[in-house]
Amino acid sequence: MNRILLMVLKNIWIVPKAYAKLCHYAKHTDEYPEQEKYDHIRYILDRAVKGGNLTLKVSGTENIPREGSFLLYSNHQ
Repeated sequence: MNRILLMVLKNIWIVPKAYAKLCHYAKHTDEYPEQEKYDHIRYILDRAVKGGNLTLKVSGTENIPREGSFLLYSNHQ
């Protein structure tokens, strides 16, 4: 619980702008390239990881297809 509180407090100043930008991308999805939208999501996740002093371990990236869709889920420890 303390880690989540730390994450929120360290990032409280970016939440309104980041959320507004996410909503804008959702409403105007065809106007922006996918890479720009993914970069914004990555920015939000990076801030959450750094804010909570987390260690992020990613495995299986070699199995992500280059084309098409895939399902991603996290294993919460």
